[in-house]
Amino acid sequence: MHPRKITLVILVMISTAFVLTAQTVTITIVQNKNAPDTALGMSRVMEDDLLGVYYDSGMIVTTTDIAFDGNNYRDKNYGVKAAAHGMSDYVLVVYMQYGQAEKTNTELGLKYAELKKATWKLVHVRDIIIIEEQKLDLSAVPIKEFDPYKQISMLGELIARDSLQAMRDTVKGEKN
Repeated sequence: MHPRKITLVILVMISTAFVLTAQTVTITIVQNKNAPDTALGMSRVMEDDLLGVYYDSGMIVTTTDIAFDGNNYRDKNYGVKAAAHGMSDYVLVVYMQYGQAEKTNTELGLKYAELKKATWKLVHVRDIIIIEEQKLDLSAVPIKEFDPYKQISMLGELIARDSLQAMRDTVKGEKN
């Protein structure tokens, strides 16, 4: 066999092995029904940041449509069915509860929804086991200038970092 063909066969085998061992994650963003229209844009910022961090970490990532049924978030199985149909190993569900009224920052010329509460959970799809769940202290997110979209972005990076660490700990056998 020609050396180029041998090299090609080896590369195909290595890439196939990599794909088979890569972790797959479905990201599901949920918000409350009575949030103002601007909340959807903020939820999309969260989704984009989570996707970026997970992708940069080497994960295979999918998303679901942003849901408006935050009252169902507490269900242990929430998001698992969609993730299972997408053949994901994990589902990261992020619940964002916004205030009912739209806010305006006249200095920045921004309309936004005030984020009142944020919670996330990472669920192992096959076993339907919650690996990690956190209620976030929104006052702990350091923002030097007031921009609610930057705050959501930083929150997304924080959630991604913590949930990825929980996943790594689980894979190493340190949790559950």
